Amino acid sequence: MDKIFIFDYDDTLAKAHKHYEEVKEDFANWLIKKHELKISFKEKILEHEVGIDKELVKKYGFSRIRFPTSLVLTYKEICKQMGIGYDKKDLKKAYMIGDSVFDEKRYREEGLIDGVAETLDFLVEKQDELILLTKGEPETQEMKIRITNCRKWFGNKTHIVPGKKEEKIEEIARYKDKNKIWMVGNSIKSDINPALKAGINAIYIPSEVWKYENENNELPDNHNIVKFDRIIEIKSNYKGLV
Repeated sequence: MDKIFIFDYDDTLAKAHKHYEEVKEDFANWLIKKHELKISFKEKILEHEVGIDKELVKKYGFSRIRFPTSLVLTYKEICKQMGIGYDKKDLKKAYMIGDSVFDEKRYREEGLIDGVAETLDFLVEKQDELILLTKGEPETQEMKIRITNCRKWFGNKTHIVPGKKEEKIEEIARYKDKNKIWMVGNSIKSDINPALKAGINAIYIPSEVWKYENENNELPDNHNIVKFDRIIEIKSNYKGLV
């Protein structure tokens, strides 16, 4: 065993952000059609949702109810601004639309991001240690991991946490050579910065992230960071990861 790789899951191994964007589009289209609003009103609806969802992180963290609740509150706010009445059925519908982002079918059909399986297979062949560190609600993240068969590579070295902090990474890295540990992720806020604070290396693979993750989204000037456009580049640049 030479190197240790700690992988993020959402939008590093499998797409997540795109599913939320698709569901928000479904919600906005439903609201517009139901109340016969102008299609140009969609942008305002989506902007409201982003602000509300971001605020709800303070209350709900990364639990499953946060996102559907953001659509319910967005619906209430838009109706209030437009002087539109609504009932409990409307709110239930808004919540159900939001909850559809967790439909197993989405993740089964999408599968892993291109190059992920090949990269993980390669690292297993190299006899490196692979660890999965993902934040979110355990039931939801377990479903995604199961659907994409990720335990094939990570086994019981899977950590599902409420939020990624350097303390958790330090716990995982304890008694290991930090110079040989690489955190692999797409979020500067949740992957790269905590890794650097924990004293390990980081591989940054950019992808679209939601507003909360996009705060302070400037890549630090640090020699312990490597930036790749695609995850498969870990394989082609493996020898340089020392």
